[in-house]
Amino acid sequence: MNNNNKPIELQKVVNEYICGDKQKFIINGDWLDSVYLAERTGFNNWEEYFSEPDFKDLEEEEKIYFVAKCHWLTNTHGLLKKTPKWILSEKYSFLKDPYFPGGMKSDMYRFWTMVETPVEFAMRNIFVSNNAMVRV
Repeated sequence: MNNNNKPIELQKVVNEYICGDKQKFIINGDWLDSVYLAERTGFNNWEEYFSEPDFKDLEEEEKIYFVAKCHWLTNTHGLLKKTPKWILSEKYSFLKDPYFPGGMKSDMYRFWTMVETPVEFAMRNIFVSNNAMVRV
C-alpha cells in the first residue's frame, strides 16, 4: 500500500508483470488488496487512478486480462461513474482464441468458467471463475 491510502499504481502492477520477479497471482493479490483497502479507507481519486498504463512488452493475453480486471473493478465496485474509454477501446476488446488464465485444461473447468465468467471478461474471450477477483 502506498501513502495516503492510494492503491498500488496500475503502471507499477504492469511493470511487475513484465519483469517477472514475482508470480503473477502474488502481484495480482497485492494489487487487489491495495485497491480494496483504498476503497474501504476513503480513497476517492479513482478517475486519475484508472489512467491507461503503458503495457510495453506484456503479452496480449495478459494485457487484455489486466484490462478486464480494471473493467470489472470499475463496474462492480462503482468506483467510477463511467468506464474509462481506454478500457473499452477496440485494442483491448477481444482475444482471437479463448483464454483460460491459470492454464487449466480440463473440459469440465472450461465449461464451468464459460458459464460463470463475469461479463467484463467474457466479452473479451477470457474465462475465469466468478470469484477470480475475490480476496479471502
